[in-house]
Amino acid sequence: MKQAVHLILVSLFLEKEGQILLMERQLLQGGGFTLPGGHVDANETAYKALKREVFEETGIKIKRKNLRLIHVMHRKTPGLPKIHLFFVADIFKGEPVAAEPNLIQSVAWYNTNELPSRTHSAALKALAAYQNGQMYSEHNW
Repeated sequence: MKQAVHLILVSLFLEKEGQILLMERQLLQGGGFTLPGGHVDANETAYKALKREVFEETGIKIKRKNLRLIHVMHRKTPGLPKIHLFFVADIFKGEPVAAEPNLIQSVAWYNTNELPSRTHSAALKALAAYQNGQMYSEHNW
């Protein structure tokens, strides 16, 4: 049996007054709009990774009790495939900023039915799945 190796990603749909927070990546980082989040490091839980990444990228503080897992996506990507965990929260502390200016150009709130055209396809697919109550999807297989 061949052993499967996957990277684990976490992302957050941070909600406020019917909108979600998106980050616009710097052009050197590929540009486009994406959700706060990133890779789970070795010996790190998904929750700790999400808390760390969201704070590093936006300055927002979140608590585990305010998070809800809403979608799991199995993504085929160059290199290793990824298991992508999407969470939602509407209780948080702080005002979002582009806390990593070398990676993030801006952060802003967007209506879910008026997202920027360059929003990352995995985020769009996860949002649609969440809105339809679908817990699992596959992307680029």
